[in-house]
Amino acid sequence: MAESISIALATYNGAPYLRQQLDSLMAQTVRPVEIVLCDDGSTDDTVAIARAYAADAPIPMRIIQNEQNLGWRANFMQAAALCLGDLIAFCDQDDVWNHDKLREVVQRFEPDVLMVYHNAEVVDGELCHKGTLAMQRPDAEVMLANTLDPWISLLGLTITFRRELLLFWPLWANSVDKYAPGHRAAHDQWVCFLASSLGTTVYTDQQLLQYRLHGKNTVGIGLSSSIRGKIAYITGYGDVVALYQATAESRVAALAAIARTHPPFTERAAAAADIYRDYHVLLTLQATIYRDPSLTKRLKAAAELRRRDAYRGRRWGLTRAMGPKDLLAAIAGPPMLRSLRRTLAQ
Repeated sequence: MAESISIALATYNGAPYLRQQLDSLMAQTVRPVEIVLCDDGSTDDTVAIARAYAADAPIPMRIIQNEQNLGWRANFMQAAALCLGDLIAFCDQDDVWNHDKLREVVQRFEPDVLMVYHNAEVVDGELCHKGTLAMQRPDAEVMLANTLDPWISLLGLTITFRRELLLFWPLWANSVDKYAPGHRAAHDQWVCFLASSLGTTVYTDQQLLQYRLHGKNTVGIGLSSSIRGKIAYITGYGDVVALYQATAESRVAALAAIARTHPPFTERAAAAADIYRDYHVLLTLQATIYRDPSLTKRLKAAAELRRRDAYRGRRWGLTRAMGPKDLLAAIAGPPMLRSLRRTLAQ
């Protein structure tokens, strides 16, 4: 029996492009069983458009209006939690899906696969081609548990996941967004973390939707390759490491809770927790380099990272390029890094 699939669509002031996105969802060759649309307090015609569309849509639509603004992270999490399908696909309000997106995704869900994600075409507001989604491509299309880069940056619009992951939604409350201090993990970070820790993930390089950039959204921009840009990155890296530390610590706690309370996932969750604990040790040593006032402690931390072969690569290690940067930071010390940072900010 074919697995059912739900679409979790989060909206907020999306009136200009919502109809076009809904048209593309209705045209799917593999029909979803439902579209769950959660609106986060739109002040334009988003909800009116959705209700008018739902009145005669060939696919059932459930429209939820939040009583108060939740923010896009919680709105996406809520939309997914309300879905009833075996599989759940995140959906942005302003993209356009290829008619065969769900077909291509669904056929890749073997029993152990918890998440499938794909590439996308980048277009402008009028759907004119701009390029391909700048995404870190994995080493293989099929990745077993704990083999995907733990810090890989995916966009939710490319992700479909198995509903079993909803079992762990309550743990999201204590998560940390690896890019935004003071926020819980983004919906795509959370699903990617769970799926890659507890099961198999699959990637296809097919561009299965048009990712629309229209002036009110952004994509990641690479760090400057200039010397100034590299120095700016190093001087502010202590804050980055601190956030990664907090993220790793929160993930250890979540995995430990899963190992204790969900027997089918105990072995994999425990193994993933151990890996994140080891990784947290590397981050703690790196934090010493960027934040400790003692030159001796900084140099000892740098030496210990070398001894542990920490710069073995991004997957469960630090990137090779960070080795010389960390050594430079260890020698310079926090006061000099802060001074450089202030100078660059002027």
